[in-house]
Amino acid sequence: MNAVIIRRRLPSTVFDTGERLTALLKEAEQDSIGGQLNDAARERIADALEALRARVIRTPERDLRSLFDLDERLIDLMDRAEEECAETGDIPVSLAQEISDYLDAFRTKVDRIAGYWRWQESIAGICGMEAERLAARKRAADARVTRLKSLLLMFMMSRGLKKLEGKKLVLVCRRTARRRS
Repeated sequence: MNAVIIRRRLPSTVFDTGERLTALLKEAEQDSIGGQLNDAARERIADALEALRARVIRTPERDLRSLFDLDERLIDLMDRAEEECAETGDIPVSLAQEISDYLDAFRTKVDRIAGYWRWQESIAGICGMEAERLAARKRAADARVTRLKSLLLMFMMSRGLKKLEGKKLVLVCRRTARRRS
């Protein structure tokens, strides 16, 4: 059952949120039984922790370059590194840093692609479960219709009725054609 509740507004700064979390933990410690949190305290603490996490974590900016662009640029950088090494015998620090940055961007892009892949697999799984649930509901509804038709047929046959008339519709008992094998 859904209910409407009134909650206190969450603190606006990271420090206020941290203080709120500390107060909730102290309160939960006093109310705990055998060191176990009750469900209400666990929920309030989880909400405060999520609010703190949302205020503290930094989300990295999306890299709009494609995997192909990153790979192409990385190949160019590696070619430049080979040329520098052949000419001077050493790779400049700035070039090494740029290669490191591109390797990091490449790994991040791969991780994001894999994350997207997993997300889409989970969406497909959820949709599959929903399709199974709806198919089960359809089978149940079809079975109810079949049972209702059987009951109506039995009722009409037991009373020798060919039709049942309502205000809007008429139910008619008909013979079905037999299939010949």
